[in-house]
Amino acid sequence: MLKKTVLLLGLMLSAAICQDDLNQSAVSSGEGEVLFGENLTLRHLLEDGLSFRKDMMRTKEAYLKLYEAQFKRAALEAKIVAERALDSERNGYETGISWNLFGNGYFGSRSFAAEQKAQKNIAFEHDVDTVLSNYAEVAYYEIEDIKRTILYRYAQKRYMLLQKGMMTARRKLQSGLLTRLAYERIETAYEKSKKAKEYLLVNEPKPFDQKYRKLITVIETKKLIDAQKLTKLTLAHAPSVKIEKQKLTQSTMDDDWKQHLKAELYLKRKEYTFVDRQETLGGLQVRIPLESYSKNRELVRLEKEYSRQKMRSLKLILGKKVRYLYDRITYNREQIDRMQKERTLAQHQLEQYRYKVTHPAGERMRTRWENMLMTEVNILDLEQNIWIARADILSALLKLQYLSGVRLVR
Repeated sequence: MLKKTVLLLGLMLSAAICQDDLNQSAVSSGEGEVLFGENLTLRHLLEDGLSFRKDMMRTKEAYLKLYEAQFKRAALEAKIVAERALDSERNGYETGISWNLFGNGYFGSRSFAAEQKAQKNIAFEHDVDTVLSNYAEVAYYEIEDIKRTILYRYAQKRYMLLQKGMMTARRKLQSGLLTRLAYERIETAYEKSKKAKEYLLVNEPKPFDQKYRKLITVIETKKLIDAQKLTKLTLAHAPSVKIEKQKLTQSTMDDDWKQHLKAELYLKRKEYTFVDRQETLGGLQVRIPLESYSKNRELVRLEKEYSRQKMRSLKLILGKKVRYLYDRITYNREQIDRMQKERTLAQHQLEQYRYKVTHPAGERMRTRWENMLMTEVNILDLEQNIWIARADILSALLKLQYLSGVRLVR
């Protein structure tokens, strides 16, 4: 009779402690509550990271037009000549107008202006490429800071959960409701969580921007442009490819005698003081170079081949980057789906453990509470990894956005 009474009291005490445990160590349902706030850098990357490109393109077209115009010449010249023959004291006067056609004249200046514009265009694309690289680098570091913040926030949650668990475990150990081995396992998990929290300490947390909470919480479900189409857009917009195309065009430009031809149309009036003679003259004056200016054919061929090889390598690496980032997004989507299923299963298990803990049945009570606690820790781990995967998807989308020139995050 005494044994039955002791057993009954033990079971009642166990149930009371377990009910207290349920009240203290339930996993928070607001998993993303502390992961969102104001992040102006991320908002700028999402909203303005591509508009700058459009602005630069508009600026480029206007700038190049004005830049090219400054090299173009009408090449009209007024001529005034006054001469005196010193030995005979005879004077002569000449006035006229001439139109320089080639060389540095009307047509020649346009050819030179086109060449200067092409060089400036290349320099402009280099600048665009640099700015894009800078944005992509900022995006990478910003997402890494957000991921570290996620790890720290969940390290805090694990620590608080296991800290409460340790307090309960001590009471259970003293009451004979927990084995020494189980207690040591919980203590080890607690110490690890404490060290992780200290190691991952973030003085200035970087959250996701609250404005994009609705998007980021379901980012794994967003439809993405087909990889092949995305690759084509990337190759069409890539500054590095545009630069090589421009270089290839430049290498095919002729530099022969016609580029050095000089010709002018003129109209002039001559008058002499020592003789009754006035005349109006009009004509064409041409100067043809007698030396060759043509590029060596083999040199031209090598320049073209060099540009083509470089362009092929650029297209290969850009295509590879797009494919890699696309695959990373697909991989993280699959991982999120798997972890969400695991989390749902763990939640069901947790509910079962909670029910069984409040309905004790002999020796198995000792393991059920520990299992319940470790299941809660596992759920936190899954939640953390889901958010890390979402951050990785966002990072890949931003990189693809800067590569392709197409806004992928809305």
